[in-house]
Amino acid sequence: MRGRLTAIYGAKKGIIKQTPFLHNSLFSCTLCGLCEVECPPGVKSIEVMEALRSDVTSILGFNPPHERLLSNLRVKGHPYSDPIPLKYHITKQESEIAYFPGCTAIFRLPHIIQKTLTILRMISNSEVALLHGCCGGIAKRIGALEIFNDVKHRIEELLNNSEIKELIVTCAGCYSTLTKYYSLGKIKVKHISVFLCDFSNLPFKQSMKGKVAYHDPCHLGRHSNIYEEPRHVITNLAKMELVEFKDNREKAVCCGGGGGLMSAFRELAEQIAFNKLKQLSKLNVSKLVTACPFCELNFREAIRRHNMQIEILDIVETLI
Repeated sequence: MRGRLTAIYGAKKGIIKQTPFLHNSLFSCTLCGLCEVECPPGVKSIEVMEALRSDVTSILGFNPPHERLLSNLRVKGHPYSDPIPLKYHITKQESEIAYFPGCTAIFRLPHIIQKTLTILRMISNSEVALLHGCCGGIAKRIGALEIFNDVKHRIEELLNNSEIKELIVTCAGCYSTLTKYYSLGKIKVKHISVFLCDFSNLPFKQSMKGKVAYHDPCHLGRHSNIYEEPRHVITNLAKMELVEFKDNREKAVCCGGGGGLMSAFRELAEQIAFNKLKQLSKLNVSKLVTACPFCELNFREAIRRHNMQIEILDIVETLI
C-alpha cells in the first residue's frame, strides 16, 4: 500500500502521469484493510483508495470488466451477467424483521438463503420479510459513486417507508456498506452471526462433526470489528471444534475477492484464495466456514480450479 499511496501522491502533484499503469496499481487491491492495521501512523488508506479510484476513473475510465459490472448494475439492478433483472422490493412491508440476502447469494449461492430463512422462521415463528436488491457496495469500492448513490437511494426509500425495525444480512460486504454509508433511521442492521447469538437456547439440530477453520471476512472483521460472534455460533451453537489460522481476527488474510479484484484481476484473486486454502492442510482441517457469500464464491472457484478436497460452509450451514 505504501507504494500505491506514493504513486497516487505523485499523480495528484503532477510528478507522474495518470496512466494505465497507475490505474492497475489502484485496482489490483482488495481494500481488505490489513494495511491500516499494520500502519504505525494509522493512515486511512481505504478512504484514500476509494476516493482516488473515483478520481482516476473520471479521467481514464473503468477496466472493461468493471464497466460491464456497472452496466449490469445500472440496467438489471445487480452486477452479475445473469439476464434476469433484480426487482427492488420488500415482500411484507408490515413485518418488523426483514432478511436481506444480497445479490451474490441470490444469483450464485441460493442455498444460503434457503437455510437462513429456515433458521429465521424457526426463531420468529412467522414469515420473515425478504428485501430484494443489491446494496451497491461494489460500485462504491471501484469509484462509481453516482451509481452507488442511486442504488443507496432506492434501498433507503424502500426501508424507510416500511415497518421494519431489524434488518438481517448474510453478506459481510452488504453489512459493512449498510452500516457505514446508509441512513436507515430506526432500523438496526445485524449480520446473521450477531443475530443468532441472541438465541443461544434454541435447539439447533445439526449432524456435522469434526474440526473446522473459520475465515474472517474483511468487511465483517477489520471493517466492522465483528470477530467473536461467528466463533460463538460455531463453538457454542453448532458445538463444533474450531481450529484457528495462524493469522486470524484483525490479522486475517483476505480471501482475495473484494474491492473489485475478482472481476478485473481474476487470476490474482484466485491465487490469493488458493494460498489461504493451502494453509488448511497444516491445520489438518478440510472444512472452512465463512460468514460472507462473496468470500465463499472466490474460495469455491479456487477449489474448483485446483481440484482441492475442501468443503466451504456458510456460518448458517453449521446449524442446519
